[in-house]
Amino acid sequence: MFIKLLNQGRESEFNNISHTHNLVTQNQPTGCYFRVTSVKGVLSYFRRMAVLSILSNRRELVLEVLAVTFNLLFTFLYLRGVKECFIFGLLGPLLLGILCFRRKLYAETFLQIIYILSTIIGLVNFSNTGFSAREFSGTNHLILISSGAVIVFISGYFLKKKTDAQLPYLDSVTTVYGIIGTILMMFFIHENWLYFIFINAISIFMYYKRKMVLSSLMYLLYLVMSLDGYFYLGIFT
Repeated sequence: MFIKLLNQGRESEFNNISHTHNLVTQNQPTGCYFRVTSVKGVLSYFRRMAVLSILSNRRELVLEVLAVTFNLLFTFLYLRGVKECFIFGLLGPLLLGILCFRRKLYAETFLQIIYILSTIIGLVNFSNTGFSAREFSGTNHLILISSGAVIVFISGYFLKKKTDAQLPYLDSVTTVYGIIGTILMMFFIHENWLYFIFINAISIFMYYKRKMVLSSLMYLLYLVMSLDGYFYLGIFT
């Protein structure tokens, strides 16, 4: 309602300026009055827009804080083998996906959708087998990495040519290998952490570049968690 009133006020301000302009056109001696009123109107307009911008930024900040918190809780609880981690594994990507879409990180937005779907798969697998590690051969990893590289090139090229994505190839790298790593994670294959070490290192730079500082810090902590998960450092477990 507050934003609606501000918009109505903005329209009224411009209507006043337009009306004053008509008066000046009909009566030149009042031109000085037109200039003063116009300046006041424009200043008032920008003040209102500043308020709207602050409110919008605060909403995005709240979303980012919640997304960071939920995503970190998911990884932390996953490392500890707690079933409730999957709740946060759904909420975190949902909020981060909204933010990525607003910041024109389209491949990252798609990645968050994949995270949500993968979390559902992980929950089903957990219900059947629990957090039991599975084997995955080096040949299979090589196939995944090679296939991922091809998809990265195609996706990056498409994003660069067809969209206004800011970091098309880096965006594609984190998306493609993020999907691979997440699928491995949800099937409890230990090497998934190697993929996330690589992805999180790139994501730190990418989110910082887009001025999403909290998300950048989140991926820094993710990087530490990934190292802990693969090398059994015992930091979070």
